[in-house]
Amino acid sequence: MMKNVKRFLYLLHRWLGVGFALLFLLWFASGIVMMYVAFPTLTPLERFEHAPPLDISRVTIGPAAAFALHDIEPGRVDQFRLTSVQGRPAYVVRSVGEQWRAIFADDGRALAAVRPVDAEQAAIVFDGKARSATYLNTLRVDQWTVSGSLNGHRPLHKVAMSGSEGDIVYVSSRTGQVVRDTTAWERGWNWVGAVVHWIYPTVLRQQPSTWANVVIALSLGGLVSVVSGVVVGFWRLRVKRRYRSGAVSPFRGWQLWHHLGGLICALFVFTFMFSGLMS
Repeated sequence: MMKNVKRFLYLLHRWLGVGFALLFLLWFASGIVMMYVAFPTLTPLERFEHAPPLDISRVTIGPAAAFALHDIEPGRVDQFRLTSVQGRPAYVVRSVGEQWRAIFADDGRALAAVRPVDAEQAAIVFDGKARSATYLNTLRVDQWTVSGSLNGHRPLHKVAMSGSEGDIVYVSSRTGQVVRDTTAWERGWNWVGAVVHWIYPTVLRQQPSTWANVVIALSLGGLVSVVSGVVVGFWRLRVKRRYRSGAVSPFRGWQLWHHLGGLICALFVFTFMFSGLMS
């Protein structure tokens, strides 16, 4: 019985290792890339740094009055802020389970629509240096806007900054504000960074449950490979009753490196895989 169990674990680790070897390499290599180039995002600091001037003197309606004009229940408001939209002071607000909306603080009217020309102007103001911008298209999602945090802004207007080296921004159709910025440098490195590491191709990430199941299944498979390797590695390790050659391992060359190196790095690789599963 024990002999059969050992044989099963030997074969399991061998073939899982063959199947996961390339994936493990890609995960580690892409993780190194992610240490230096993050996935494109618009941080709160960047948003404030690029925020247009806000003329407080033009504010004539308070938030409570603005909410009342548009039947917004204050108790359901998740987030709101006073900012500048299309050169006018506006309350940007989101209620629980709803999309963002913009209400102008000078006359109480809601932002009706964001036209391509409005998106271009928002991009120019955000950039601060560009004199012009080129409207590309309207989209629900692409490789750099798959995050669920942008759902409240969709669809998005995609705008290229003229005179830049591949800078592209995405403007919310709900608030008229830039909600994501990317550079050619970020996009290029992320194809071999976050997209690989998170298994993040758009066609898969658009299906959240399917994407999650793929990550879970691969992480579990990787954990089984690691655990089976540790068990097999200790079975083949002889510290007291050594092999005839006097070695602690029956292997030579690359197999020896794999045997001893695998045992030494087992805890690190296990926690690496387990953190991926938990994420």
